Amino acid sequence: MNDKYYIFTGSKQQEAPPSPSTSPTLNEVGGKALSLIRTSALQFPVPPGFVLTVSFFQPWLEQIKQSKAWVASADPEGSVTREDCDAIKEQCKKILKLNAEQRRYIQDAIKA
Repeated sequence: MNDKYYIFTGSKQQEAPPSPSTSPTLNEVGGKALSLIRTSALQFPVPPGFVLTVSFFQPWLEQIKQSKAWVASADPEGSVTREDCDAIKEQCKKILKLNAEQRRYIQDAIKA
């Protein structure tokens, strides 16, 4: 598989679903997703689903971090204003579109 998503089936009877060879870290998937992944791996029932990892969103993060609004908000000497946050949100609205690779990952995860 890949490091872009993890799958949990929600069924105790099914074999373990295809997933990356190593368990994700908290930083890769977040607390709720990590709990669902671990619980599913132990064969406890969980709702079926998948989680997208931080690396799935990397192209977006790279673009956002280059924006003036992001740079201004990351300045430890400055204070972040509501306008700074609104500017970052607007930037996100412009660039948060799935590219072909991201669409393929989502389609693969849905099919699994």
